[in-house]
Amino acid sequence: DAELNASYVSPSVQHVFGYSPEWALLNGLHQTATNPRQLGRLNGLLRRVRHAIGDRQKLAELRENPGQHLFALDCLRADGRKIPIELRIVLMWDEHDRFEGLLGIARDISQQRRAERELRMAATVFEHSTAAIMVTDPAGYIVQVNDSFSRL
Repeated sequence: DAELNASYVSPSVQHVFGYSPEWALLNGLHQTATNPRQLGRLNGLLRRVRHAIGDRQKLAELRENPGQHLFALDCLRADGRKIPIELRIVLMWDEHDRFEGLLGIARDISQQRRAERELRMAATVFEHSTAAIMVTDPAGYIVQVNDSFSRL
């Protein structure tokens, strides 16, 4: 809400974090962060918003810089498993430009991180392979070759 009190947590928190929405409302999900340094930027945003509440000029400054604030956090699920989370925070305003609160959307990015690791590994294999490798697009145009192919 406009005083930064949590007023709603989606039931999907149970699937992602393993905690009930009621637990998340009472305790806050910031407690699940495993690396306090990752909370620095998020805490900075919350401080700026708290200091702006009740101050029209500071609120106007926040309003002038709309957009989403993106944070990457490592969190601990209720079952003890560590998961990477992407937290997106949006400042909400009503039709009269009055601050209404924050909307936070957290999503598990484990699959994304896994895919990134696999792509890095594939790129390393491609670059360091002794076999000549050529990659073409569907039309047959050469898109990429590795060093071994270039030496042919």
